[in-house]
Amino acid sequence: MSQVNHINRIGISHTPNFKHKQETPPVSKPIDTNTTMNGLDATASYNFAIVNKNNDFNIPTLEMIPIPEDITKIDGERKYSEDGKLIYVIKDNGENKIAYLNDTHKTIAVIDKKTNKIIQEQGCYVHNSKEVRVIKEIDDKVGYFTDYDEKNGKMVPVGKGKHIYYEDDSKKEFIHWLDSKEYQLIERSDVSKEPFSADVAVNYDEKGNIKEIQEFNT
Repeated sequence: MSQVNHINRIGISHTPNFKHKQETPPVSKPIDTNTTMNGLDATASYNFAIVNKNNDFNIPTLEMIPIPEDITKIDGERKYSEDGKLIYVIKDNGENKIAYLNDTHKTIAVIDKKTNKIIQEQGCYVHNSKEVRVIKEIDDKVGYFTDYDEKNGKMVPVGKGKHIYYEDDSKKEFIHWLDSKEYQLIERSDVSKEPFSADVAVNYDEKGNIKEIQEFNT
């Protein structure tokens, strides 16, 4: 399998009291390389109507948590490093806890108060950019993300996706790029060994017509 563009995982591994399952990040942008087709069989197998028969592209929009300009002004529990640097601030909002990390990604994590597990997180994954990805794991098999970017001074959704893990160690990612009105399907195998590799990437236009099928060497 060949490597496909991906974002760096929004991680909080340096906060040991947060328990979070490592998750494979989805592709961050539509793939715009040359198409590789294996005749009508390949096209038919990735027909949008077939892929979409179970509403695969019916993806919810995750709400973004506003990013504070200065987390030191937030009231809440604080964690500092040995040299006195602020690591994070945790605010209790009643139902859950919100952790604001003092890192380059401006990571924010929503923590379930009963289980102390992260149920949603977000961060700026592009350096010197206001782009934000919000990630939510539904269970060990299904998760969602929504990408936000600044448009006319407001943060608006520009893409959203869903990933599904299967028992055979494969994974599918269904992505709806709202800004370009395109859809994308990414298929991966052996994700426990090669989490950022892909077998097939299929791009669709807004009407569900196949624009591109890219197959990677296995």
